[in-house]
This record gives sequence, structure tokens and C-alpha cells, in this order.
Amino acid sequence: MHTNKPPRTVYGTLCTVHTVYCLLLIHHQVEEELRARVDRFEAGLRRTSRELESFTKKDPPVLTMDEMRTCVATVDKLRTRAEEADQHLKEINKEEVFLDWDPSR
Repeated sequence: MHTNKPPRTVYGTLCTVHTVYCLLLIHHQVEEELRARVDRFEAGLRRTSRELESFTKKDPPVLTMDEMRTCVATVDKLRTRAEEADQHLKEINKEEVFLDWDPSR
């Protein structure tokens, strides 16, 4: 039985090996970039957590109008950061699943 498949050549084998090598290299680069993004994300969460913790420890319980405005602005900023972090984590999780990693929490 004759097939229409061309005979395997050294050039064809080298091209296949090169393609596989390039794909592995790209995969490794994607993993490294994702690890760096996760590290930056976690560092940002730690900063926000420290800021929130210091905010909750503020005294006195009675605030002036200026202090209340400042607190409202801080709460708004922290809420925005939390929403952005949630969206960013969803994007990271998609990439982690694509790379067959366990999703971050």
C-alpha cells in the first residue's frame, strides 16, 4: 500500500526538533512571566493589607470632618484596589489553569 506521505528527511526532523524546542522555550518564558506576576500581585496584596490594618487601628473614634473625608477617600481607594485585585486574580487563575497549575487563592 502506497501513501502520499513524503519520506522523512533530516531537514524535516531538524525542523520538528527546533519547533519543539521553541515551544518549550516559549512555555518556560510564559511560566516565568506568570510567576513574576503572581509575586507582584501578592506583594501588592500585602501592601494593601498593611494599609487596611493601619487604617482600622486609627484613633480617636471621634473624627473631624477633614479626618472623615480622608477616611472615606482611603476606604474608596482600598475598595478599588480590592476590585482590581479580584479581577487580576481571575486573569492569573485562567493562565494557571492553562499551564495546568493549581489556581492561586
